[in-house]
Amino acid sequence: NEVKDRNPNFWDNWRDYVKGINPEAYITGEVWGDAGEYLKGNEFDGVMNYRFRDAVVKLLTDNLEVEQFISDINKVKAEYPEPAYYSLLNLIDSHDTERFLNSVEMDKEKLKIAAFLQFIMPGAPMIYYGDEIGIKGSNDPDNRRTMLWEEPNNRYKIDRELLDFYQKMIRIRHDNEILTDGKLDIKAINDKKGVILITRKLENERIIGIINITDNESKIKLQLNKNEIFDLINEQSYKVENDELTVILEGKGFLLFK
Repeated sequence: NEVKDRNPNFWDNWRDYVKGINPEAYITGEVWGDAGEYLKGNEFDGVMNYRFRDAVVKLLTDNLEVEQFISDINKVKAEYPEPAYYSLLNLIDSHDTERFLNSVEMDKEKLKIAAFLQFIMPGAPMIYYGDEIGIKGSNDPDNRRTMLWEEPNNRYKIDRELLDFYQKMIRIRHDNEILTDGKLDIKAINDKKGVILITRKLENERIIGIINITDNESKIKLQLNKNEIFDLINEQSYKVENDELTVILEGKGFLLFK
């Protein structure tokens, strides 16, 4: 904003210069609020999606109603051009915020929910270094702690189980083009009591994510036009009977069906 206030044409000229060198170059900016003025096709390709972060943090720390969370997500989708929306950097923390683990009072299961959302939503998952191994930190500069490495005689242990989870989500994202290019549908289910259904669609393919943000298990029924469905998270197949699938989803749990 400071640059644009002083020189309104700077980013327009910058884009022409950069794309003239490499048409495939990705241009992004750090914009905390509504970035619509930068995403008209003549300046940035995308921005750091702090609006996504704000919605996720409120959902998992402030008891935000799932319908309000969905509204916040859909508002960004409605306000940005589609190419820019699919090019956003979806973050949950950064060098300018406290670590997400600190935001959720060290609740690792909530961190997993947030990361799960990063990997199945349109846009690119933006992982702040160390989140994947459980680095903690309050506001700047404590959020910029030294990276931990798994080395012999290192008294600081990384969270291997958390790292395995992140690596699994990365593999799932890379192996399923639909999570990059698929259309998004997001809604509340189970009487809107803390369960979110996220569907990504690409041609005839569909991936369904279900998230239970409550502490209690929830019985979920899905109408599916197939005989069997596979959960990519737990690597487990489920039989569908009479076009209906019934599953019990644990508190702070999630599934990703394909």
